[in-house]
Amino acid sequence: MHQALAGQRGAYAQLVEAYYPRVTAFCWAKLGRHDAVPDVVQETFLRALRQLHALKHPERFEWWLHGIALRVCHEWRKAASRSPISLSESIEEGAILEEEAAQDGNPQQDLAVSEAQRHLVAGIEALPPKFREVIHLQYMEELSHRKIADVLNLSLSAVNARLIKARRLLRKRLGSGGVS
Repeated sequence: MHQALAGQRGAYAQLVEAYYPRVTAFCWAKLGRHDAVPDVVQETFLRALRQLHALKHPERFEWWLHGIALRVCHEWRKAASRSPISLSESIEEGAILEEEAAQDGNPQQDLAVSEAQRHLVAGIEALPPKFREVIHLQYMEELSHRKIADVLNLSLSAVNARLIKARRLLRKRLGSGGVS
C-alpha cells in the first residue's frame, strides 16, 4: 500500500490483483448485471488510482475502494438505458455446470438443491438495490455491521434497519420463515 501511495504502478497493480475478485462480486451484487460488471470494476480501479493521493487512512483501502465502487455502480445504473439481465439467468449456466460436476451425489437431490439456490438468488435479485447490497455485504462478503456502515456511509442503526427489512422482504418473497 505504501509503495502504491508513493506512485509505484507495479504496487498498485498488485492491489488491483488482490482486490479485483471482491470488487467484482460487490458490483455484480449491486447491479445484478454480469455484462456491465467488468466495465464498472475497471472504472472503479481507474478512479481509485486517480484519487489514491486523497486516501488518508491506507489501512482502510478496501472500504474506501468499496465506496468508490458503490458510487460507480450508482452512476452506471442512472446512465443505463438497457433493461437489466436477470441474475437468475446469469447464474443458470454456472448452476448447470455445477450439476454436471456433481459425480458422487444423488442427481435428484443435487437438482433440488440447485433449484432451491436459483429460487433464493431470484428472491435476492428481486429485492430493491439498497436491500440487495446489504444482504450481499452481510452474507457474501461476510462484513460486520460496522464495516457495512463504513462501505455504504450509513449509521449502524440504518444498516440494522435495512438488514431487518431485507430479510423480511426475502422471507415474504420466498414464502418461508427460514431466512435469518
